[in-house]
Amino acid sequence: MANLRAINPKLLEEELSPFIELEEGIRWLPLPADAAELETWRLPEAWLPALSGESCASEKVAALWVGLKSLLPRTLAVFAEKLYGLALLRTQERGLSLVYVFNDDGDLSAQRGFAPPPALPKVAGRFPVDLAPFYRVHDGLVNFMSEDGGPLPIAEWKTLVDPVSKQESLVKIAINGPDAFGFDISEDPVEAYAVWPEEEEVDLVEDPWAFLDELIAAPFEDE
Repeated sequence: MANLRAINPKLLEEELSPFIELEEGIRWLPLPADAAELETWRLPEAWLPALSGESCASEKVAALWVGLKSLLPRTLAVFAEKLYGLALLRTQERGLSLVYVFNDDGDLSAQRGFAPPPALPKVAGRFPVDLAPFYRVHDGLVNFMSEDGGPLPIAEWKTLVDPVSKQESLVKIAINGPDAFGFDISEDPVEAYAVWPEEEEVDLVEDPWAFLDELIAAPFEDE
């Protein structure tokens, strides 16, 4: 479990900043942080209570993700066990995000959660699960280096179109390398599917939350 001490900013700059140098205007703030400095970052209302104060990183995550405890239990468990620290990140291109940092014997990895959006797009109202509890916390949560491995920012959702009927079909809301997960809106009821291009397979996903939970948590559980 992460302790109260904040991550050294130099470590973030040396290990993580090179992956986002094209975003420009990179600014880091490891947590916990001084209240006056934290105020200058103008955090989203959903973040402020959880990220303020002197609690340790895993306690901050538990408070921030309280509404997701029953939906993403594996993710919260592995974050509580293996999280090294938290840091706020602001860049010119992508604005504010919260970075979850992991340290495996000196090898840093991270997940990047963007500031929550004002609202979900209209199409999300057709999905068989309500994604609002997640998107009230983050507008996407992805691997810092590869920008996949979790739910995508809404602006990066992709809707496939059938080349014959020209009808919209799968709305891809998460990717992991070439693999994708989303909801087929071409028929009612709308159902969730995982697409595995290399195996040329498409699988029905009966529990979308369990699928997303495994997608985020599994890489850290295997370490």
